Amino acid sequence: KTSDLADVVSWTAMLALSPGDTSRQEPLTASCVYAIYDPLAQTCTYARAHHPAPVIVSPDGTAVQVPDVPPGPLLGTAEGLPFTSATVKLPVGSILALYTPSILPATPSGVPGDEGPLRRILTGTQRPLQDLCDDVVYSLRDGPRPGDSVLVLLRTRSFPPGQTTTWQFGPDPEEARRARAHVRSKLAAWN
Repeated sequence: KTSDLADVVSWTAMLALSPGDTSRQEPLTASCVYAIYDPLAQTCTYARAHHPAPVIVSPDGTAVQVPDVPPGPLLGTAEGLPFTSATVKLPVGSILALYTPSILPATPSGVPGDEGPLRRILTGTQRPLQDLCDDVVYSLRDGPRPGDSVLVLLRTRSFPPGQTTTWQFGPDPEEARRARAHVRSKLAAWN
């Protein structure tokens, strides 16, 4: 349950504080984005808790329209559920960027702003992910960053044709043995 996750986040953060730290009296919260890529359906489903949505760039360098999902409350707050999710179809070779807002260029007010520069850097989708990450980190923001800076880049791919299979088994406990035998046989055939 998401509320359990929020409790774990708060409890874990409390353990990191010294016993006399006044922050122990304040509620500890965290933002989060959670994404699941399905290489069979070539879809990405994500939800967010007071965190920016992922940036996605297709293999041809164009931005993928990410469905606007309400951000949801911070983890560790009393607001709790629900968190809305969205699913987007992604071509193989797309770049998925999960990031903290401090990666983005600051607006004149000093608040991280537009994700457009991040998208522009990620248009070189054929380049190695480490090169793209370096370009983002070294070109988007000068000076100190407000808060932690995290950038995770992923390149989507699919399973090779013929590398998936589906079986149906009944509820009998003996079916578990049959399922294991099928899996062993198929994995050996796929090497």
